[in-house]
Amino acid sequence: MKKIFYLAIAVMLNFVAVDLFAQADSLAGFSVTGSVDLYYQYNSTGKPVEVSSFTSRHNSFELGMVNVIMEKSWAKGGLVVDLAFGPRATAANGYEGSSLEMIKQLYVYHQITDNIKLSAGNFSTFVGYELIEPTGNMNYTTSLLFSNGPFYHTGVKADFDLGGGFGLMAGVFNDTDSKFDLNDNKHVGAQFSIAPADEWSLYLNYLGGTADTETADVSEHQFDITGAVNVSEEFALGLNASQKWSEVTMLTEANKDSEKYSWYGVAGYASYAFGDAFTLAGRLEYFDDSDMQTIYDGMEKGGSATLYTLSGNVNFGPVRLIPEIRYISSDQKIFPGSGEKMEDGSFSALLALVYSF
Repeated sequence: MKKIFYLAIAVMLNFVAVDLFAQADSLAGFSVTGSVDLYYQYNSTGKPVEVSSFTSRHNSFELGMVNVIMEKSWAKGGLVVDLAFGPRATAANGYEGSSLEMIKQLYVYHQITDNIKLSAGNFSTFVGYELIEPTGNMNYTTSLLFSNGPFYHTGVKADFDLGGGFGLMAGVFNDTDSKFDLNDNKHVGAQFSIAPADEWSLYLNYLGGTADTETADVSEHQFDITGAVNVSEEFALGLNASQKWSEVTMLTEANKDSEKYSWYGVAGYASYAFGDAFTLAGRLEYFDDSDMQTIYDGMEKGGSATLYTLSGNVNFGPVRLIPEIRYISSDQKIFPGSGEKMEDGSFSALLALVYSF
């Protein structure tokens, strides 16, 4: 597996080198896009709520991230340099304190044939409905599924256009959300997509592999479904359902037990555009973590949480203003309240600004 991985990268770099020399004297195909975002949030508990990514702070004006995406394309391929700076970027990219924390994506791609594209490098995940960059989401805050799913992969992948709106992706990656592999094992990923028309699409995703440590073997498998349908020009619906299983086998002499854990969730999305200037978007999500893998980690027992989100999207040209309210409830008291008291629910009001260029 490791030899195949390195061979694929070598073949990819060979294709890229040929194209680069052929196009070295031309700046055609170069583009720069990006965004800047910031927000203010107030939580009813009066304290940070940290069960989802990027927006945990309370009663504070916060920077999100500055995102700059540079792409150079040529006849049969291209190079993408996607840089991001700020708290949102650091939380997603990892490697805080090093130059790697600014790299959101960095990859090359080559169109081997009209129906096959090969990509190598560091790229955003194919799993899930939402994106790291707020420009791609109708809600500014992120779902529990997104927060606990993968953010990015480093490796090589191939995309196959099967015709008729059908597609297939297969890839080999380092450990999830890592720019360096932490062991000799690799993760594999696959996606089967159906998008026969602009009105609807469906994606079936799988990600699995082994993330070993010095004290344990950790086997992971995640299945994910995302879909979207445009009911009309104004009304759209979306769906994301995901489940992840993990098996941990201890390797120490004192403990060689093996335990299995899992979490799952489902999120529904709806948006309605009242003209070009305003879109109302809602998200309803249920997340079960009875095995305490994610939001209930460190507690005596796990449970489930339900998330309700309603967001306005007010457009002023390249600027989008997002007033948003969110309520999350749980069957366990996991939210910090006044003093040492814990609550089973938390209400948040947020105002975000996103500028795209």
